[in-house]
Formats: sequence, C-alpha cells, structure tokens
Amino acid sequence: PSSAQVPRRTRKGSSPTFDPHISLAFGAVVRELRSSLDMAQDAFAYAAGIDRSYYGKLERGEKQPSLGMLLKIASPLDRSGA
Repeated sequence: PSSAQVPRRTRKGSSPTFDPHISLAFGAVVRELRSSLDMAQDAFAYAAGIDRSYYGKLERGEKQPSLGMLLKIASPLDRSGA
C-alpha cells in the first residue's frame, strides 16, 4: 500500500490527529493570556470549568483541546472561539 493508505502509528491512547507543534503553540498563547489576567492555573481552570491537571497539560502542550474545550477556555479569557 502507498504511504497515504497506511494509518499513522500512535502511542496507545493518543490521537492520530495530535500535532505537537499546534499543541505547544496553543498552550503558549493560552498561558500568556491567562498570565495577563494575573490568574493562577487552578483559578483559571475553575473559572473555565476544567480539571486543573488537564488544563496544565493543555498549557504544556501535552494535550490538544477539543472544540468544546477550546470554547470553555475562551470564555474566561473574554475571547471568541475563533
């Protein structure tokens, strides 16, 4: 089979659509916006309705947010999902 037909191998439990570059960039932007509000991670996660440890993984680029998670994060930042 051609390489286009072979699915990407992933670690157990990881998504084949996970892109570490996007995740790291997203985390850096969110961290900067949260810091500009002078909010600690745990306070921000609470305000967004997200588990604190999961939110930390998002900021570190270890997880890639779903659309729903992105919208939860956008709200306390006073930003649109776009």
